[in-house]
Amino acid sequence: MFKFIVALIVSGGVLCGAGPLDLSRAANTEFRDDTADDGKGGWTDQGAENDLRTLAPGVIRCAPVEFRIAGGRRAAIVLGKTPRRDFASSARIDLNGKTLKTLFLLHAAAWLPAFERPLGYIRIAYMDGSEEELPVLSGRDVGNWWEPTALCNGIVAWEGRNPSSVVGLYASSFALRGGAVRHILLRRSGLTGLWMVAAVSGSATEEVLEKREKSRVLREEGDWKRLPFRREVCKGSALDFSFLLDAPAGKYGFLKVENGHFVFERNDRPVRFYGANLVHAACFPSHDRAEELAEIFARTGYNVIRLHHFDDKILASERRDSVSLHPGQLDKFEYLIAALKKRGIYVTIDLFMSRIPADTERP
Repeated sequence: MFKFIVALIVSGGVLCGAGPLDLSRAANTEFRDDTADDGKGGWTDQGAENDLRTLAPGVIRCAPVEFRIAGGRRAAIVLGKTPRRDFASSARIDLNGKTLKTLFLLHAAAWLPAFERPLGYIRIAYMDGSEEELPVLSGRDVGNWWEPTALCNGIVAWEGRNPSSVVGLYASSFALRGGAVRHILLRRSGLTGLWMVAAVSGSATEEVLEKREKSRVLREEGDWKRLPFRREVCKGSALDFSFLLDAPAGKYGFLKVENGHFVFERNDRPVRFYGANLVHAACFPSHDRAEELAEIFARTGYNVIRLHHFDDKILASERRDSVSLHPGQLDKFEYLIAALKKRGIYVTIDLFMSRIPADTERP
């Protein structure tokens, strides 16, 4: 009977002591946002079409821990800054001597910094006056809340959908030195990026999150054969749709809308656009690679490419403003556009997505 009772306690997670921490004093915003960019928050401050109101209050379990989701106007912690505005810089969770050895975050991010750059830091202040600080790294400990995928230290613990995308939250664990904790300080790193914390839990013992994905390895043996795969479309093959393009782009003048359709000013035949995104450094390939990319896009049948989040990567490294361009980056950017245009592929660009205005440019 004694062995049976112990087995029940261990399997139920009682011995681990992992449980939710109270965020009521630290939380600074809600999951719902009715008005975009009003500076009043609500999740990422992107409005009703892109918030987290679909996340219901209650318990989310991710063995061996459970997270408790609060409701109301102070339910989540949001820290950081975006290209448009600053959010809170830090939030403190008072524990008043609670013993912790493992900390668990249910969180996500937006406008992430580069891979494995710090999005924020966790500072643990112990009752004996000592401290320790742990970085929260982009792409390792936390990922984008849109279309979440498993990370090295980030299990997709919750998924939902808003009008804009599939969205989700990651469960991450952080091993601590251990001891009685006075408070936990979550602070942003200073890099552009938004860190959204929906819940925090802790354990007095060492705990590891149970991975939900099982790895599968396929080996070349028996009925399994290795086949070479290339994503490029062979010129002239059945999958080559470059014949649909009417090169060069722009030959018919400006694009306009008539009777609900796109038409060019010198060609009244309706036109449809089908294309893809190039983001960040991908907007600045070498000249040879630009020709290869443009040819791949043409054979795929794309007739438009969106160049997205390039405006911070095209700036000169030493500058006092947000408009001085780097000559080398500008050359690569313009060459790519020329290579696309030559094949009949149009371009749409964002003029202000990632740039951060200098202090002298702000009102």
